[in-house]
Amino acid sequence: MPRRRPRIPPPRPVRQRRRRWGLGVLLLAPFLLVVGIGGWLWMHWPDEGVIDPQVRIDALTDELQREVEARQQAEAEQQRALRRLSLLETEVDAYRDDVERQETELARLRDEVAFYERLAENNDDSSLGLRDLALQATGQSGVWDVVFQIDRPGLNRSLDVRWSVEITGRFEGDDEDTTLDHDDLGVEQERTIEGFRLLRNVRVRVVLPEGFTPEAVAVRVEPDEDDGPDAVMKRGEWGRMAGEGA
Repeated sequence: MPRRRPRIPPPRPVRQRRRRWGLGVLLLAPFLLVVGIGGWLWMHWPDEGVIDPQVRIDALTDELQREVEARQQAEAEQQRALRRLSLLETEVDAYRDDVERQETELARLRDEVAFYERLAENNDDSSLGLRDLALQATGQSGVWDVVFQIDRPGLNRSLDVRWSVEITGRFEGDDEDTTLDHDDLGVEQERTIEGFRLLRNVRVRVVLPEGFTPEAVAVRVEPDEDDGPDAVMKRGEWGRMAGEGA
């Protein structure tokens, strides 16, 4: 039996192989394009870990400027608050001084009320009183007014009283004190008060001798009868009283 020859396929046409190769190139081209673009971007993309120093400096400078402005504003607010506080403290001090003055005045008025109530009472108190001793300047050199107040309780009691004024000091060149009485001081007014009752204000004008420096003034009030109440006396420092009455 004769052997069969193997069948050899006919060769493919060259045109068909070229067509398939061209199709593969077309399919591969988009992939290569994507890979190329990705590689370019990877090479030119900025590194996130690298910061431009100038950009950072500008950012910090802006932040510092904002902090400086905030600090200045806070300091300005603080100064305004301190000024308001100072004004409030001044007002508080003024109110405190006013309250103290009012309390002092109230205390004085209470004392005055108590004093006049005591004068108006008809009790066994028949003593003499002496208060409000003061000096008042007259505008003439060496001439002063000595003022004081005499009191005695009881609406229905009267009494003759006598007052006297003495001033102690030194003459220029002397080492010892000298006491001047009403005759030495040029007192001309009557020193006896007849029928004295309740209250009497007295003003005595004195003339200091030339070269005499006063140091103290004393006033004495006594009844003009032997069986009357005890005498009273009040003494004051000339320098302090003259400063208050100038």
